[in-house]
Amino acid sequence: MLQPRPIRVIRPPRGRALVLGCVAALSLLLAAPPARANSAELFGVGSRYAGMGDASTALATGPVAAFYNPAGVANGRRPEFHFSSTAYAAWLKIRQESVSIENPFEFAVGLTVPVPFRGRLKDRVWIGLLLTAHPDILGRVISRLPTEPFYPYFDNRTQRLVVLPTLGFRLLDSKKYGRLTFGVGVNVFAGLEGVIVGTEGASRSLEARVNQSLGGIFALTAGLRYSWRSLHIGLAFRQEFSMRFATDSFNVVAGTDLDLSIAADGLFTPHTFVLGVGYT
Repeated sequence: MLQPRPIRVIRPPRGRALVLGCVAALSLLLAAPPARANSAELFGVGSRYAGMGDASTALATGPVAAFYNPAGVANGRRPEFHFSSTAYAAWLKIRQESVSIENPFEFAVGLTVPVPFRGRLKDRVWIGLLLTAHPDILGRVISRLPTEPFYPYFDNRTQRLVVLPTLGFRLLDSKKYGRLTFGVGVNVFAGLEGVIVGTEGASRSLEARVNQSLGGIFALTAGLRYSWRSLHIGLAFRQEFSMRFATDSFNVVAGTDLDLSIAADGLFTPHTFVLGVGYT
């Protein structure tokens, strides 16, 4: 659900209403970018693999492999359930007030199971799902005034649901030649789009009506992993993606129409390859 914050009302002199109205309308648009990341993409999933860096591409197994390298989903020995939580905090003193991070707690839950095939395909095809979310919200977007202090690295970035469905295949499983697995998955990103309508109220202040909706895009992830005795090598690919942010604003200020249309691509990431090597 969306939990908007109240907007402060500024009552300008009549002669400055048009200029200040333009600035206020533009600030409303720019202050509400799409919710486009979550704590998993900032800190990792699970304390064990989060501390390994890119080596997790070669070592992660079970549900968390859906995030690090989908091929690791098919590298387990038995069905596996994962649950972990992440909490972070910060305090910034502004005007003798402490400013904290909104929604600093998040959990991750996941499951991997083999498809019940028989014969040569037994235990060779695995399904995985990893979900990271806040306990009580699917997504939260906070619109702030330009003069309001906040944490831009965390605000509207860690407050969204992430779903990572994954399918893994065990291509080779030999004591002599090692194990080779392949995995493919989808990363679901949540975003925001809609319309803002602003008009002058009875007190000549700018009043806005906001109609925003959650949308999303899907990015492909894939990976290979080879294990031979104590040596593990992993290669992961993440498809290029960007979150489209488009908002139209129709405003009437001091009897003058002020229409704005803003479109941008947030969280742009190019095609990414990650190579990891681990030794156990």
